[in-house]
Amino acid sequence: MGFARSRIREAYANLQAANVLWLPTIQTGVSYNHHEGNLQDSAGAILDVSRSSLQAGLGAGAVGAGTTMQPGLVAQFHFVDALFQPKIAERNVWAQQHARDAVLNDQLLEAAVAYQELLRAYQLQAVANETVANSEKLVRLTTDFAKAGQGTQADADRSQAELSLRRNNVARSQEAVAVASARLAQAISLGSAQTIRPIENAVTPIELVTLESAPQERVAPALANRPELKESRDLVALACERLHRAKYAPLVPSMLL
Repeated sequence: MGFARSRIREAYANLQAANVLWLPTIQTGVSYNHHEGNLQDSAGAILDVSRSSLQAGLGAGAVGAGTTMQPGLVAQFHFVDALFQPKIAERNVWAQQHARDAVLNDQLLEAAVAYQELLRAYQLQAVANETVANSEKLVRLTTDFAKAGQGTQADADRSQAELSLRRNNVARSQEAVAVASARLAQAISLGSAQTIRPIENAVTPIELVTLESAPQERVAPALANRPELKESRDLVALACERLHRAKYAPLVPSMLL
């Protein structure tokens, strides 16, 4: 999600830059030149010269008594970029926003599925614990019957073996709870030092759509609301704007002022 938000900020920055392509560049600087010693002029005479020059403000690069080589205000851009780049950048902003929504939906789905798996693991653990409790009662009954002569020792042994198997299921359910908790913690970027315990005691149905409408009636709105499709449409529009720019670029002049 942080990466998706950064892509949006980058797209907005590109849009702002595209909107001000026509603005000139302001250049400021300081130039200093000093000479101390002999110089030979164009006639061949040797002169003893001591001179200095300092220039500061708009523009830079003046040497000696020369003019400023770098002007203070420079406007240089392609007119076609000033016309089309804002539209291209705007389409990119829309596409990145829909891409952010798609990432958000994917993260919510991953977290929701992980939470449902955690609920399922706790439900299986509750079933395993209840089964062990029932098996312990069965072991006590068959053992008492065998001691009283009303049952066979084989039944008592079979119930004891069944209890051992059920206890193994409890250990597996505890492992499943720990794994599901770690996966949920990973999905929501939470520390997995402690086991997460859900608030609900059982899985509750979530109604996303009304069941009265026909399935084919729900397909079109579902597709229309998918951010991935909206992102694709904006990327297609962005490509069309770039195509228009490429077509008109050879015909539109550039400006250097």
